[in-house]
Amino acid sequence: MLSCGEQKPATACLLVTAGPHKGAEFRIVDPLTTLGRAPRNAIVIPDISISREHLTVEKKGDAFVLVDRESGNGTRVNGRWRRRRRLRHGDEIEIGDTTLYFLEPGGVVACALSPGPSAEAATLLDRRPRASVLAALALAMVLVVAAAFVRRQRLTGQIEGQARREATHAVALKKLHEGIALLKQGRSADGLGRLTVAAELDGADAEIARALQAAEAEQERAAATGPQVAPSPEAAAPPEGAHAPPDAHTIWRTSSRRRRAPEENLARVGTVPGERERRRALAARHVLAAGELGADEDLPRAAAHLRAAAESDPESGEARTGLERIARRAKEIYLQAYMIKDDDPEAACSSFRLVVETLPASDETAMKALHWIGKLDAKGAD
Repeated sequence: MLSCGEQKPATACLLVTAGPHKGAEFRIVDPLTTLGRAPRNAIVIPDISISREHLTVEKKGDAFVLVDRESGNGTRVNGRWRRRRRLRHGDEIEIGDTTLYFLEPGGVVACALSPGPSAEAATLLDRRPRASVLAALALAMVLVVAAAFVRRQRLTGQIEGQARREATHAVALKKLHEGIALLKQGRSADGLGRLTVAAELDGADAEIARALQAAEAEQERAAATGPQVAPSPEAAAPPEGAHAPPDAHTIWRTSSRRRRAPEENLARVGTVPGERERRRALAARHVLAAGELGADEDLPRAAAHLRAAAESDPESGEARTGLERIARRAKEIYLQAYMIKDDDPEAACSSFRLVVETLPASDETAMKALHWIGKLDAKGAD
């Protein structure tokens, strides 16, 4: 804060009014000034909500231009998101938890007032109660509209979630019928793969669980008995008066073995010789399972499948592409949560947790989401 009696600064500067460096003043003297939390920047602000290189200020003649460097949390100037803007005296810049004011050369933030209020100041004081009432009414209207919007969004989300669950169940039933058909054709490996995907999509369905248990039991029984020589048609026919053996449909229906977890089922796929082929087959199963999980709430499971696919087959282009797509979607969810964290902290916290569960712990977006979860939880406790 400068008073009228002090000399005005000869260079432009940024004054921090909120955040970890509140009260600090940074002068802009170079043609290009970088700002971020990394030590290599000209202006360093150690704030986890600020990107390593968040923005730059370019000096072009007498003008100063702010450029956002594709930061994680974005940059707001006077309350509006900006990628690029020519700065003017008094502009308020918000980056993460930090707020700065831009001062042109010779500019000041405030001047000392005379001891007694002038007639004009007294008139402004008289008008203040009326202005406060109008501001309170406007704020109340905004809050009512915002609450209605949030309720509508939640209702829409519930309807969309129910529709996604029904669509997922329909796909699971389709995979179930495909698996049963393949088992009846004697293609046990392909049939087991379809049933595994069906269980991944809807593990609570009793019919899918029974089919998967029976298929596993049949595969283990076949592996234990070893390859058999196909009998002649005469030998295959049962003796007169004997009961015919149950068909494949009966076998997978009546087995009482415990159902394995989907990850165990995928890990058991490919017991034929050839380690490379087995790993590729396992990776393909994981990619297929991830492709069936299209909803945002399924992102952590889809990411786990794709990471397992990449580990089994490092050359899998589908796994890499899928992980890149999921990372982009997780960043979009993070930005949406960041924008609503003040108005709807509960929904923002839920989205931040989804990002943390989806991305690796070392990912910068995941670390920022974890930071905001801690802040919102602490604020809720207060």
